[in-house]
Amino acid sequence: MLGIDTNVLVRFLVRDDPEQFERARRLIRRELGGGETVLISLLVLLETEWVLRSRYNVAKAEMSRRCPHCLMRSS
Repeated sequence: MLGIDTNVLVRFLVRDDPEQFERARRLIRRELGGGETVLISLLVLLETEWVLRSRYNVAKAEMSRRCPHCLMRSS
C-alpha cells in the first residue's frame, strides 16, 4: 500500500511543474499497475483542498464537482 501525501497529490492535480507531475504520475501508476492500494487520507484531502483553493484559486464549486471523481474505492 502506498500513502500519498499532500505535496504529491497537489503536483499530480495541478501539473504546474512537468517534472514533479511526471514523478507523481509514475509513482501512482506503478502502485496501481502492481495491484496495490493507493491511500489518500482525509487529512491529505483536506490539506489538498485548502492548497488548491488558497494558492491556486480553485473555486469551491469546482472542488465540489471534481471531488467525487477523486474518491474511488476498490472492492
